Amino acid sequence: MTLLKISFFVSLLAMAFNLNAEAKTDLRVLIDVSGSMKKNDPNNLRVSALRLLIGIVPKSSKTGVWMFEKSTSQLIPQQNVTNAWKQQARRLAGKIHSRGQRTDIETAIRQVIANWGDANKNYNRHLILLSDGMIDVAKDPRKNLESRQKIISQLLPKLKHNGIKVHSIALSKHADHKLLKLLSRETKGWYEAVNNSKRLHRTFLTLFENTTKTDKVPLKNNRFQIDKSISDMTLLVFKDKTSPRTMLINPDNKKWSYKNRPEKVKWFSENNYDLITVRKPKSGSWQLHAKLDADNRVMVITNLKLKTTDIAQHLLAGDIIKINTWLEQKDKKISTQNFLKLVGFKLHADGLSKTPNILHDDGLRGDRQGKDGIYHARLSNLIKPGAYTLTITAKSPTFERILVKNIRIHADPVKVRILEIHSASQSILQAVSTPGLFKQYSLKMKLIFSDKHSLALKKNHLDIYEVSIPTKYNGQTCFLEVIGHRANQSPVVERLSYVLPKYKKKVIKKIKKTVKPIIKTTPKEIKEKVIEPKIEKVVEKVNKKKRRKKKKSKRMIAKVNWGTVTIGVIVANIFLIGLGVFFFLRSKRKPKLNTADIDMDNGG
Repeated sequence: MTLLKISFFVSLLAMAFNLNAEAKTDLRVLIDVSGSMKKNDPNNLRVSALRLLIGIVPKSSKTGVWMFEKSTSQLIPQQNVTNAWKQQARRLAGKIHSRGQRTDIETAIRQVIANWGDANKNYNRHLILLSDGMIDVAKDPRKNLESRQKIISQLLPKLKHNGIKVHSIALSKHADHKLLKLLSRETKGWYEAVNNSKRLHRTFLTLFENTTKTDKVPLKNNRFQIDKSISDMTLLVFKDKTSPRTMLINPDNKKWSYKNRPEKVKWFSENNYDLITVRKPKSGSWQLHAKLDADNRVMVITNLKLKTTDIAQHLLAGDIIKINTWLEQKDKKISTQNFLKLVGFKLHADGLSKTPNILHDDGLRGDRQGKDGIYHARLSNLIKPGAYTLTITAKSPTFERILVKNIRIHADPVKVRILEIHSASQSILQAVSTPGLFKQYSLKMKLIFSDKHSLALKKNHLDIYEVSIPTKYNGQTCFLEVIGHRANQSPVVERLSYVLPKYKKKVIKKIKKTVKPIIKTTPKEIKEKVIEPKIEKVVEKVNKKKRRKKKKSKRMIAKVNWGTVTIGVIVANIFLIGLGVFFFLRSKRKPKLNTADIDMDNGG
């Protein structure tokens, strides 16, 4: 079921990118078909996932699919989506397999983005990369490392320059998580590991709401209101084994289900969700018969849109969020006061405040101009680091719209770690910038010591800033100075303090050398004190050996059993005597030679 969830939400990603988007979508998908997929996708759920994606991709987009292993091949042509393209794509999706050898991500990315060129304002570019392994282009580990470094040093800058967001999904714990995470982080895409399967689909929903401005209507107690401006609506309904059968009840009190519905209702049902799309839904009150779930959504395509200025996904503690929101009818801002006086604009910051903030259009409290149709609010209590949800609501007696944005507040602009090299009694300080916080190429960092000496941090091939610290500063306090510009052009100057490790001094054991004194002696003394004692020792050794031999022989004699020896001698003598008598008697019985017989025989 894990891969089925992945399949659905990868597909939903494309749908979310296209719902209510001003720019068209250019979506390209890379699917790993290496042999390891037999284990990680034994039921080949990639086929059903891709067919789902094909079914919901809107006709206003361009979409293509590639398979990769040691080589890359195009499975579905990159074309404008039409009914004919969808029919062909569904058939070709069945060719996805798990028979490939190796995993050449570098070649796959190069081939897919080859004709993309510079960034194009008319298209939002997205690349979905599904892989379950490490880079494996050859048996030689050095070649695999070279390929990985080329992705970082050559392809990553190109992806950034061309405005391509990489959404990478690691399908196993053996995937190159660091590389996939880096590609997504640096291109402002999304990274997800399959191991977090329990919250995977809801995490993806958070991504959709952060990367798109999809129009939604509130779903309260499984009821929602549809107005005349809505041309299409899509319901995402989560369910489990205990959930009742999903049913949709329209304003005429007609009940629709997966098996019993009109032709204009497209219903995709799986074990863990239902995806229902209704063209030209009737205005009025609708009801959903399903298990209540806070993550259920009603996404709509409408001419009456709720718009807002961009809100940064990543923020620093102490930041102030300024929000401007307005309504558009057929892509034109509504400023008619007779209409707007019936609309209430509110901002609810889940986890930051219990009561909603009212947005104003009166030229006060930060609002630039009164009664211009742009409503303003600000949040200044962003102190505690963590993840929070912002919900903007525009409500009138006849319609209601909501926008959802998820933000994360960080304590520091960079994450720092100090590597200790005990063999050299030296440290290396590494720093990684918070994703999405700084403008590209604006960040500079340096380490300042107590004696005012400073060292600049340099970026390595993994986009990590690092510097080697001289041993003389071990145990001292240093300061990391961070200078850069935020995405909104505001300058950032931060100084963070760190205590460097203090290494123990190596203990060298001293070897005591004993020096024998030199004593002057006469030949006579040498003979008496040295030579004669040595001779006596040698003689004593020889005597000891002789004494040991005598004792040994005596012990051996004492150990002999003389009774046994005597009996043995007597038995031997008797045997010899008997043998002599036997041969004597035998010689006496020997017959005499008869000469007469011999002559007779010869004569015959």
